[in-house]
Amino acid sequence: MKYNLATIFEKITKASMYDEDCSFTMNELWKWVVFDSENMELNDSLTIHEPSGIAIKGRETVLDKTTCIEGEYFLFDFIGHAPSYRLNTLENPQDIVNVVLSKSGIFNSFTTIQIPIVKGEVCNLNEIIALIYKEELEEELIYQELINDFQKILQTTINDDTFYSASKEAGNCIVKYKNKGISQQQAYNTIYAIKLVYRALGIDHLDDFIDEILDYICGYIGNKELWIWDKKL
Repeated sequence: MKYNLATIFEKITKASMYDEDCSFTMNELWKWVVFDSENMELNDSLTIHEPSGIAIKGRETVLDKTTCIEGEYFLFDFIGHAPSYRLNTLENPQDIVNVVLSKSGIFNSFTTIQIPIVKGEVCNLNEIIALIYKEELEEELIYQELINDFQKILQTTINDDTFYSASKEAGNCIVKYKNKGISQQQAYNTIYAIKLVYRALGIDHLDDFIDEILDYICGYIGNKELWIWDKKL
């Protein structure tokens, strides 16, 4: 699928305009964005530092408003201190989730902003990022470890037949991090942030499962044997 690059850039600028650290212009994006995979030919007018892959001399040409890029799923990634501008192509929404929740994703304090684009439309992660920063979930490695372990469970086959065993495994996963010192509120906020990322990307078949685990954490379930903490949140 092909999408007009100027339109994509315009949507990125609108999505970032309320972030004081970003607020990109279309000209700025065209000058510095590094593309990957099928759109690498657009990097020909850049000077890119190896092996970092960061552009150190931007494009001097004017953006051709007819230029298109190939792909249906993209992730705009900006690291302000580098600075690094990337528009990465991914295979599907789940791949975007995997990057966003990885150690280089939105829980990483070095990542300034990430904006998913699915079939030409921006997916807003602002609510999740606000939660992460408010609760300081980006400051500790232990949160990323919990995310990684919980993600492994989410990426198994979860259906009516496996729901019970998977939820038991997920409950044990939370208990493991409770024993490592994560508080009830921190566990809830971390798993809730994961849910919001999936929701933002339109992946809703895991909603019931994640809600079940949130109930185990906050005690909002009738069977107290499933409570991970001995009090309600």
